[in-house]
Parts: sequence; structure tokens; C-alpha cells
Amino acid sequence: ALIAGPGSDIKIICTGSAFRITGTLAFQSVATWAVSQTATFAHSLGAVPRDIDLSFVALAPAGNWDVGDEARMDGQDGNSNRFVSWLANATNVYVVTTSAGPIVLNKTTFSAVVLTATDWNMKVRAYT
Repeated sequence: ALIAGPGSDIKIICTGSAFRITGTLAFQSVATWAVSQTATFAHSLGAVPRDIDLSFVALAPAGNWDVGDEARMDGQDGNSNRFVSWLANATNVYVVTTSAGPIVLNKTTFSAVVLTATDWNMKVRAYT
């Protein structure tokens, strides 16, 4: 049985044969970003988060994404200069971008859309 109160924000994943809860949302932050940088998000959890989600939030229409849409990052593409990587310790979440903007798929044509810092903010969620 899943017991969660009103407004609870938990993350449930499918392992292929069952579902499991990976944690409760404990930290969330939205920030500007730039290529070739390491962004640091102080989470104040006092422990390493069990899971981290990274997404980019549209500030302007681009690639058929509307303002406010979130493009989730699940890893990196095969082009080594267009990836985003993240990790955490007991104090901070770190997000590293390389020399070119990360990409997402156009929502209707499925072609690559390069994210720009002027049109997208970075959003980090950490779960305990």
C-alpha cells in the first residue's frame, strides 16, 4: 500500500518487474546556467540524496516546447560536447555542462533542439 498525504511529492520507478519508491522530494531549485560550467546547488539535506532529477524549463518557445514546459534530462547523447552530468554529496548537487548546449527533441518533428541559456533554466530536484 502507498500512503502519502495531500501534496506529497514522491518518486516511483518501474524496475521492469515491479514498482518502487525511490524517495520523497526534499529539495528543488531553478537557476540560470551557462555552457562549460559547474552549477552548485546547496541542498542542506545533511546526507547524499537517494536520487536526483534534472530538467530544463522553457523560458521562450523553442522546438515546439511552450513556456513553462520541462524537458527532462535522463543522461547524455552520444556527442561528447553536448552532455550534462550531475552528482551530489551530503551538502551540494553539482551539474556540469560542456562546451555546447545540451539537446532535447523537438516535440513534433523529433529533430534535435540545442538548448540555450537565454531560453531555458535548469531545474534540480533531490529525493531522500
